[in-house]
Amino acid sequence: MRRRLLLISTLVAMVMTLPGGAGLAQVDGNSYTSPTYGYRLTWDSSWWVISEETTSSGDVVGITNGAAALVLAGAPAMVSNPQACVAFARADVQRDPSFSNVARMVDTNLEPIEAFTEERAFIGLSATMTGNGGSRDVFVYLECRPIPGSQAMLNVLGFSPLNDYPAQLPQFQQIVDSIEFAPPGEDGPVMVDGAWRVHAAWATRASEFDALGLAPREDRQWVVLALNVTNWSSTDATFVPASATVMTQGDPPVRPAPKSSGIVAGALGVEAISIRDGAMFTAGESRRVVLAYQVPVSQGSLYLLIGDQRMPLGSAFNTRDLNQDTLPALSTPPRLERVSVLRVTDGSHLVVTGGSGQPREITLLSVDAPAGSDCFAGDAAARLTKLAGDSVWLERDSAWGFDAGEPMYWVWRERPNGMRKLINQELVAGGYAASQLTGTRFRYWISESQLLARDANAGLWGACTGPHGDPLIAGGTTTPASTANDADATAVTIDMVDLAFEPRNLVIPANTNVTITVVNKGAAQHQFEVEGQDVDSGLVNPGAKVDLRVNLSPGHYMFRCPIPGHTEAGQVGELDVRNTGPAATSTASPSSAVMPARSAETQRETSPSSSNTAARESVDLDGGWSGGGLDHLVLEVAGGWVTSMTVNLIDSNRSPNAATASSRAPIEQAKLVFTMETSGRSTPAVSSALDERGQLGVRITPSPGGYDANLFWFLHRL
Repeated sequence: MRRRLLLISTLVAMVMTLPGGAGLAQVDGNSYTSPTYGYRLTWDSSWWVISEETTSSGDVVGITNGAAALVLAGAPAMVSNPQACVAFARADVQRDPSFSNVARMVDTNLEPIEAFTEERAFIGLSATMTGNGGSRDVFVYLECRPIPGSQAMLNVLGFSPLNDYPAQLPQFQQIVDSIEFAPPGEDGPVMVDGAWRVHAAWATRASEFDALGLAPREDRQWVVLALNVTNWSSTDATFVPASATVMTQGDPPVRPAPKSSGIVAGALGVEAISIRDGAMFTAGESRRVVLAYQVPVSQGSLYLLIGDQRMPLGSAFNTRDLNQDTLPALSTPPRLERVSVLRVTDGSHLVVTGGSGQPREITLLSVDAPAGSDCFAGDAAARLTKLAGDSVWLERDSAWGFDAGEPMYWVWRERPNGMRKLINQELVAGGYAASQLTGTRFRYWISESQLLARDANAGLWGACTGPHGDPLIAGGTTTPASTANDADATAVTIDMVDLAFEPRNLVIPANTNVTITVVNKGAAQHQFEVEGQDVDSGLVNPGAKVDLRVNLSPGHYMFRCPIPGHTEAGQVGELDVRNTGPAATSTASPSSAVMPARSAETQRETSPSSSNTAARESVDLDGGWSGGGLDHLVLEVAGGWVTSMTVNLIDSNRSPNAATASSRAPIEQAKLVFTMETSGRSTPAVSSALDERGQLGVRITPSPGGYDANLFWFLHRL
């Protein structure tokens, strides 16, 4: 409501400054591109710009020809359809004190000036406008159009003298009809290597696909990919499908099968491309490429590899039958906006200026960079400064950020050879930032880049306790806190604010006594729990703190607030336990998660495990399921033994799903740690524990509304 009234007020202010066009500040150019939503409109030389603004409320441009004025504003939709939008706009005009005698307008044939469809709605009104010491009869034009690929609406408000509407109305509609809406872009997952931008539009696997001409093969299964491939450079280039390999965890990469790929492409009505010779793509050209692979029988995670880049395909898998009717249409990248870089705020924020000339601060999607006094903050800001240079290209993600008016972008730089590089991914891959779950298009590729950077101890992962942590000192430990017990090898603090942990990534040494001080700085109760371990602060009241002394084996652990609704809202984090130096001496087992620790405000004691088994080996296994339908997940473990998991999946809106795990080795010698990555409307909670039979189980507790999630697990051999 306030946004629509603001637009009405903007129009009125413009109208009041229109005494025949005198005194208006003319802006050169006859086109405008919305920086947030990417639509473009043009006008002839008889019109000029009198206002242009981008705020959290939307993108607004006003133009005039000296007698009439037109304001176009792209903004988050307040209603679901254009007819309702126009109805509310009309009501706002009637409520505005500058207007009176508001009535529907008819044309010279006595037909109402109005139209209402799903694509657009408009209406013409007559009114008396009062201001600047006088009144005048005016024609008011209102139109609304949904902006494709977003939950936003284009709002149009026009004004002219009432007796001049026959000449001005066609000009209003000609300008509005000139609008070119930008393609919404791919819905992910997408990766880029060299000249190639590759979108995995569909992935499926099975032992056979009769309808596609793929017969079963012994000890193998078929994987079929439908890729949208774009030449993302400024020169023509040849794409060779043989370079697009797939792999499951622990297996070598597999190239596409030439003959079978051609058969599947024909069955789907897609032009086949020679696997070995490839095909020439002009600069900016996009094509559909269908590939078939024979891979070892496995239900582990599948990855797409192109050049030096790797991307998990879990979010692309689809359980529907693949045919010409179900195959989605070719999607292409959205239009980019070139902007000048004024300054770098920190490792994830830039201040830029575009066509409007107005500076605005933007946030890099999927980038969680250290800032302020955080360890590595200066390095991150310096790296972003070097990568960004004087100008960058901005890409919006239609499924994230802009519907709430947030200026969040994918940010590109163009190299002298015409290749584009995604700065968001470069920061994470170089260890200058962590990834975070914002954006959909490149999120999975960037998350994989973080795993590789962290495993290589690149950047902050080898220098700090986390993305917002402290520097590591010699031996790989943090500087001991002055209040820590002398027996502690290290001490770290984590703050619980309302529905978040700060920091949300912690790094501590393995096989070492570590004191984790948990402080509740929020307004509600919170709780700190490390999944799969006996590490639990219990409920912590606002302003209180709890000291937990832990001693963990190497590996990646997830921590969360288990209070109902808090995990689902994103109050989660990751604990990275590393072999970074000589372990502190301890008579307790590495699996003894919590030992007694005293705090000024509270004391919590938990008996350590009775097991004294020394840590001999730690192996991380990557696997998971996407969206349901996956069964009998097999995980191969270094050391020659296999853990198999049977997952029973049912409707997410019904009772909780359950899964059990068993191993050829005694279950007491293995621990499975489960984490979730979601891309849907809500997040299910995941927990694991030994059941009454001594078997390790995982329980997935869904939230209302359903979800689309990837379940990842890690197995630690003790």
